[in-house]
Amino acid sequence: EADLREALKIESELSGQIAFPGLTEAYLSRVALDKGDVERAVIYLGAATMRVRPLLDEVGPEFAAFIVAFSLHDWAEAAVQQRRLDVAIVLLSAQTALFDPSPMSMPPTDKIAAEDTLSRARAKLDQESFEQAWEEGSAMSGPEALEYAVIELGQDEQPNK
Repeated sequence: EADLREALKIESELSGQIAFPGLTEAYLSRVALDKGDVERAVIYLGAATMRVRPLLDEVGPEFAAFIVAFSLHDWAEAAVQQRRLDVAIVLLSAQTALFDPSPMSMPPTDKIAAEDTLSRARAKLDQESFEQAWEEGSAMSGPEALEYAVIELGQDEQPNK
């Protein structure tokens, strides 16, 4: 994790851009999810969410939806790893609803990952539960979906460093 933090700092310096708030924590959550450490991933996702929340009103609705939509897949993957399949479906549905009207699109690798997460969750959930969760998620705004993730999955705290 220290190596990833250092790499992100160097990347930011080389590109001349300030790293987007919450980006480091989001990347660290993906590393934790890949390692199967869902508890740590949820802590990082909570920290990323806390850092992004204040910006959502400032960046405009399309960009805010774009930011939120990316983090929802990671929250959904954490939900699948916690066997909270209904929560995963709600979050993936909200992600889809946020990207559908947006002129911005999800990068292909992220789209494939989200489809894989959806497929794994859907395979283990009955049709009625799937449809109910999908309907619930598709009605959420981006901030509502983030709040739902934090409430349902857990962390709204800073990770230990």
